[in-house]
Amino acid sequence: MVIGHLQDDGRRLGPSPGRRHSGAPLRGRRLGSATEVTSDAGLDPGQGAAGRSGSEWPPLGEFPMMFRLLTMSALAACSAPAASAPMPPMDPRVTAIPIRQDLEGEAAARGRALALASCAGCHAVGRSGASPLPAAPPFRAIVRRRSIDSLANSFAEGLVTDHGPMPAYTFRASEIDDLTAYLEALQAPARRPR
Repeated sequence: MVIGHLQDDGRRLGPSPGRRHSGAPLRGRRLGSATEVTSDAGLDPGQGAAGRSGSEWPPLGEFPMMFRLLTMSALAACSAPAASAPMPPMDPRVTAIPIRQDLEGEAAARGRALALASCAGCHAVGRSGASPLPAAPPFRAIVRRRSIDSLANSFAEGLVTDHGPMPAYTFRASEIDDLTAYLEALQAPARRPR
């Protein structure tokens, strides 16, 4: 902390307002024709005048430069030419492989089998037909009212219905994936036979 200023000839220019020397070691720094006298009195070892460790803050003269460098780096990263370069076209043989569709089709088939085994006693699980239990809505009506994500959460956390008591089912994660794949297939338009 600055406690005063001295002239070159040692005469005191005066203490800094409200500061008194406590007997702690003094240090000096040249300021033109005067010397600034500082003391660490009342501070923990390793702390500066603001009570912060010297490693927390860069020297004041370096801070604007560090800020400018950080800003320039961020701007350069945002405007990199590689980020805006167009992607080359993919080989049509690679894009024509329907891997995802095959996996979804298999999952939907497993989901349909699970629905037939677990749900078809009360619900209509296909694209048409009435539910065996009139109070139980058909699957096609359920997927129109609720999102697939909402239904998947219900399968995971337990089903709550507005149509009366329903058996408690516990589904494994893979079964939930299969059921939701089947429900998504119900939402899709029906394919016409070729």
